[in-house]
Amino acid sequence: MRPRTDPLHRERAHDQHAHDQRAHDHRPPAPHRHSPAAGLLPVATLAAAALAICAASPAAAHANPVAAHPAAATCIASGTDAAINAALAGTGAEAVLCPGAVFQLGNPITFTAPNQKIYTQGLPTDATRANLVVTGSGLSTAIQGNGQPGVVVRNIQINGNRPALGVVSGGGALLEMGGAGTNQTVQNIYAHDTRSWSTLHFIEGRVTDNTPQCQGGQILDNQLGPAGTATPDATGVWADGISLACGGSLVQGNTITDATDGAIVVFGAPGSTVQNNTIVAKNQLLLGGINMVDYAPMNGNYTGTVVTHNTIDALSAFIKMGIAQGQQAWNCLTGTNYGATVTGNTLEGQYMGYGYAVDGVSDWTVTGNVDNSRHVGTQTAGGCFGSPRASQPAGYQVESATSSDLQPEFTSAVLTNALGTLNSPPITAPSGPALAASPSSVSFGNQAIGTTSAPRTVTVTNTGGSAAAISSITASAHFAQANTCGTALAAGASCTVTVTFSPAAAGAANGSVAIASNAANSPTTIALSGTGTGTATNLALAATMTASSTAPGYPATNANDGNGGSYWESVNGSGFPQTLTANLGSSQNLGSLRLRLPPSTAWAARTETLSVLGSTNGTTYTTVLPSAGYTFDPATGNTVSVSLPAGTAAQYLRLSVTANTGWPAAQVAEFEIYSSGGTTTPTNLALNAPITGSSHTQTYLAGNAVDGNTGTYWEGAGGAWPTTLTVDLTTAKALGSVVLHLPPATAWSTRTQTLTVLGSTDNSAWSTLVGSATYTFDPATGNAVTITLPAGTTDRYLRLSVTANTVQNAAQVSEFQVFGA
Repeated sequence: MRPRTDPLHRERAHDQHAHDQRAHDHRPPAPHRHSPAAGLLPVATLAAAALAICAASPAAAHANPVAAHPAAATCIASGTDAAINAALAGTGAEAVLCPGAVFQLGNPITFTAPNQKIYTQGLPTDATRANLVVTGSGLSTAIQGNGQPGVVVRNIQINGNRPALGVVSGGGALLEMGGAGTNQTVQNIYAHDTRSWSTLHFIEGRVTDNTPQCQGGQILDNQLGPAGTATPDATGVWADGISLACGGSLVQGNTITDATDGAIVVFGAPGSTVQNNTIVAKNQLLLGGINMVDYAPMNGNYTGTVVTHNTIDALSAFIKMGIAQGQQAWNCLTGTNYGATVTGNTLEGQYMGYGYAVDGVSDWTVTGNVDNSRHVGTQTAGGCFGSPRASQPAGYQVESATSSDLQPEFTSAVLTNALGTLNSPPITAPSGPALAASPSSVSFGNQAIGTTSAPRTVTVTNTGGSAAAISSITASAHFAQANTCGTALAAGASCTVTVTFSPAAAGAANGSVAIASNAANSPTTIALSGTGTGTATNLALAATMTASSTAPGYPATNANDGNGGSYWESVNGSGFPQTLTANLGSSQNLGSLRLRLPPSTAWAARTETLSVLGSTNGTTYTTVLPSAGYTFDPATGNTVSVSLPAGTAAQYLRLSVTANTGWPAAQVAEFEIYSSGGTTTPTNLALNAPITGSSHTQTYLAGNAVDGNTGTYWEGAGGAWPTTLTVDLTTAKALGSVVLHLPPATAWSTRTQTLTVLGSTDNSAWSTLVGSATYTFDPATGNAVTITLPAGTTDRYLRLSVTANTVQNAAQVSEFQVFGA
């Protein structure tokens, strides 16, 4: 939360400015479907100027991505802030710090021009990262991102030095980013002991029509905390881990340990995704794991904000609220937050207060979340203004959520000001053994079939009062483990479990490591997930997408949402080149690309001139394909396929666009990336093929399943089981796989469908190709399922026979794709 002197936030005024609507030559954005409620948010007065990141004002032209990274012959050795600031002179300047170097900061490091970078040479991720230590008596901010687009902070350590220097009242966050720039990145840093209210703050800049000026922040793979100090039931000097008010941002893969206010606080940040983060309370009370309670500065606008697949663990300290949703759960103020999705998250630990607490929201979705925690704490005081005492803590509780979709576990409760009146329980270690794994889940992302991932390490700790006897440690199919745990783990001791992923087939794989012991919580499990990829798998669906600039409402994430009707666009008239970069998470062997613009009914033909660049570290890029003009033609589905040179391998793949004959900005609806193994992108044999359904609902016709747009879909009649969908490929073909899609993650929640795949050569005699099975459509893997067909399959007709759907009482498919053998 933003700074305050008591558990309620102070009000802060926000600058507003008129927003000029621009005319597009193509389909306008969909109308806003919410009416922001009036009200005031509990946000503190923050003495900071608007800082750097957004797309509401024109961004500066971006340098060529290769030339923008001058080779650093030397690195900066240990010294002061002056040496680093001296290196940040001019657009694209880089302060390359020596491994192991230590810098004493009497003043903040300040970005002075676009596209500047600070990082440790070689990009280490361990204790050899250069260390910035705050030493100034009144200094709380180590790095200022003041209004500069494209700046990057990565692979360094930042010590706020709070234990030695104390708190700076009213000071800025340890890192102040965001504001009036675009697409800033903070990645692979270790930042701790902030002297102020937050560790990492992306500020909103000007707010227009409930939308922040700041857009496109990237907060990736950082280790944050401890942050602040707290006492169980009295006012402490709290601090956040991450404070996000920047729209269209991605917060992914971060570990926040021992924050005290909110580990991740979302101030609306419409269009942002917060996913795959781990929050742990070990030694300090934490008020909230993920907080979605603030009404200001977006007047409650959380539209398109998705919080998914995060783990919140009350390991050995109290967390008052796991995911707090709506400001009434937090305090006595009014105002309705609207438009967010909370799905697929997990609560762990023995000291959780309220789990998923919802009070003061509308048009809100909470589905598919898991609660494995024990709920403790007591309510002893009244609520607000004579209202009843809040209910005792439980996993899924709601007081006020209009026009919302909540999972069935929710029960009605009194939650107004529940956090403010909740008393903490005593924290005592169990007398017997108790095992805890950190992190409690591991996601491997994409991994090519027949290969093995890099190892991932999990720490297992005996948090109990006596030794744990370990009888077995096992991993499920597609995963393997090695460990240092032995047969006994002393009280307070730790061991490691190293896990790898080796997919045998394309598609999502889920499993676990199970640790059997004499602990009360045996078996202790570590959830595992990954996606096996073949040549027909679009690797970009699970990638992190960033851009050199983004027009309001057209973020980079539109380019990998699986929806050909949405698109990324750079800032109109801001000049070329403009870049779009996919981070695949690990180095992949790449074979081809497919670029899309929206369907032919909406857009006219145009040519975009672009080059393709690759990188293994996100810093140094080489040219994969030189600049060329590519024509997007409605007659061919506004799609361009591009083969990559043999031997192409990269973690980061970038498009650098230098011209567009149809609009003075770069535009991409889908940036699809495929692994090597073929000279061309695999062809979807079912695209625009004849298709029939045994039934349909309203206007959700069978043809939607072969139109190339995952934003449209077929839906069978409600309750009509089985329901079939049959595609005619016009001639018998050798077939290898089927890929089924549902609409993109921002629109649909996780569900399973049970179905059989059948084949026929004459549409009369049918044979079962793949027997009845249940398939999970998960937003974390693009809401897509890949089904491998038996070797030797040759058919003209393919049929899906669907018998169940866990969310809708009808069969649903947005794209029925068929690929050759």
